[in-house]
Amino acid sequence: KMSQTLDQKRAAFVWQQLAPLKQRSPAVFDAYTKLSKGAGTLIMQNGLMPTLAFYGEKSKGAASLAGGQEHELLLGHLLAWLKQQQLLSTVSFAPAMTILVTKTSPEYRAITEECLALIRWIRHFASALNKTE
Repeated sequence: KMSQTLDQKRAAFVWQQLAPLKQRSPAVFDAYTKLSKGAGTLIMQNGLMPTLAFYGEKSKGAASLAGGQEHELLLGHLLAWLKQQQLLSTVSFAPAMTILVTKTSPEYRAITEECLALIRWIRHFASALNKTE
């Protein structure tokens, strides 16, 4: 079989994450959709690490609170994708940050671009799934 382009792989990864989430928890999915809409802008304005740190902070104790789950999910999806692409060796927040601070400027830029590209698919699929019942 022909190999997929990187963009097709991103799309497949996002679809596998979002379709079940919509089924499992529509309210969390709605919050996730709203959060994902601003994610690209947040990264462009503040940088990748501050944005990931913000999501990490918001997701602490998310299980006990009503909110915050969407932050944890979006952070998890980004880190899982970076690990799958071998840009990070972990999906755990603190170790991931430790790795990111050691990256060269071009590596960090590439990782940021990868996150932005994934977020584009997240936004597309999230809004598409929101329109279909």
